[in-house]
Amino acid sequence: MSVLISLLILAAGANPSIDLEGEEAVDIYLCDFSRQTLRGEDREADINYDTWPDHWTRRRDAEHPAFVKIAIAGDQPVNDAAPGASQRWLQIELDGGAAAALSPTLDVSPRFTYLVECRVRAAGLKHNEVYCSVSFFDEDHQLLEQHDSPRRRDAGDWRDLRISPFTPQNPAVRHAVIGLHVVPTGKEDLTGTVMFDDVRLARLPRMALTANSPHHVYTEPSSILLTCDVSGVREPTPELHLRLFDVFGRMVDDERRQMAGELIERHASGAAAAHTQTYAGALEWKPKIREPGFYRAQARMRTQQGVIHLRSLTFVVIRPTPHRDLSRGPQGGQFGWSLPRGEEVLPLEAMASLTGYAGVQWVKLPAWFDAQDQNYADRLVRFVDRVEQDGVTVVGVLDEPPASARPLFGNDRSLPIAS
Repeated sequence: MSVLISLLILAAGANPSIDLEGEEAVDIYLCDFSRQTLRGEDREADINYDTWPDHWTRRRDAEHPAFVKIAIAGDQPVNDAAPGASQRWLQIELDGGAAAALSPTLDVSPRFTYLVECRVRAAGLKHNEVYCSVSFFDEDHQLLEQHDSPRRRDAGDWRDLRISPFTPQNPAVRHAVIGLHVVPTGKEDLTGTVMFDDVRLARLPRMALTANSPHHVYTEPSSILLTCDVSGVREPTPELHLRLFDVFGRMVDDERRQMAGELIERHASGAAAAHTQTYAGALEWKPKIREPGFYRAQARMRTQQGVIHLRSLTFVVIRPTPHRDLSRGPQGGQFGWSLPRGEEVLPLEAMASLTGYAGVQWVKLPAWFDAQDQNYADRLVRFVDRVEQDGVTVVGVLDEPPASARPLFGNDRSLPIAS
């Protein structure tokens, strides 16, 4: 029985969501290296004709040598350019090392979802790869997080690079910078040409569906509370369609409700204000559940433009596990969990309660951590104390060294102690 419960628990959690752009997408930045739209103003991309896009910068360090040429090129028409592509682009002539061009700093907010797109064409690449990125910074321009597109090398024709819609995780996000990158993979290309064009950063309404349990496992159906947070939508009362499905895909709950939004942003005044103002709001939902099982909750937001967001998450309702009788000593057993990434999946505090639900007898996790990280040491001690009270044996693994100790071993990507 504990094996079945564990499989249900591991299956529970947030599922990937579907973002439908529609007419709700708002362009924050556009640049085709002939013109660029910055802070709502359309202007030439190179006003002083120095073949460098205005307000852009390039990275210069030991890995990004200054002698690699980066400049706007392509004044003459290109016969095989993609439909709609401009006749100018940013061109990088490889000469060893990496290269990175960085966009102007753009104002953003954690209230929205974002996507990044650009076009790329490459010739002569054997080792280097190309990708785009977007980095988010706080009010003091300290880096908080970065998102990268997939990397590619086979770009003989114009190809799209895209960072699919995502939501910044840090609430302190205030600024963003787009990066266009060419990087070596072990060996470096001494020759080759890379062209970037049609750079775009757009924002979409943000929608999140969350549960009031960190591990999405419940023993009492009445305690389940799901919250749908919405921001950046252009309508004050979008419709939310809330549905719940069991493990067989049968719908067990179905509600339609209107969100009461509050005005959070206005970009214009007068007649144009109705088309530029945005709203935010939250809605709580207690789904109707009658029996234990595996469930998938779905929230679909609809506006006058149609469905623009779909969010889902899964959770498990189980019967309470009888408390183990430890008066007869450890009960042993072969079933356990191996957690090679430690807290990356779930905090230790939440993991401690899961072991009780699943009925495991062993837990194996990394025990080699930074000696200065007293906070983690305290959490690890509390975790061990709690699970051992439930009769669970903890096995500490000395495998990958912490970041502070990696230079002592050569600082390779993978440093298992067995090697």
